[in-house]
Amino acid sequence: MVIRTLQDIAFNRRIRFTLVSGDVHCCGVGYLYDPASPQDHKLMYQIITSAIVNVPPPGMVIKLLHNNDKLFVPPVNSPQSTKVQSDTKEEMMELFAKDVDGKDLGTLRKLLPRRNYSICKGGEGGSEVWEICVERGRGSETVKYGPIVIPRLQ
Repeated sequence: MVIRTLQDIAFNRRIRFTLVSGDVHCCGVGYLYDPASPQDHKLMYQIITSAIVNVPPPGMVIKLLHNNDKLFVPPVNSPQSTKVQSDTKEEMMELFAKDVDGKDLGTLRKLLPRRNYSICKGGEGGSEVWEICVERGRGSETVKYGPIVIPRLQ
């Protein structure tokens, strides 16, 4: 219901929504879009980040969260996503090919269980440019992933 309401607001006011969530102790980027019109008002990104002080979840939790099912937002208000095709598809970006130490992450490229924070800057043409900064080790330097460029709604 929230997604459909935000889509209506985005359409009526000609604005792009970016959702920032966190406190899940990992980082990633999700997005919603209409497969028939991928840049329209239904395109919304979700930046998943946490306060850098939080300890990440165990690897098994991250493995369970790496869902490869094709999910859609239901056409009518429903409490959960569905595998029935609609005008809005849900996906996670495969942002993390390598861990902060350079180790290949294999198929687990959507969520990274590391202490992190995100930075947002204005980009060209009114776009948003996000970077996810992931700590190498407790209290050490960070590795930046991105940029994730979120285009302005035309």
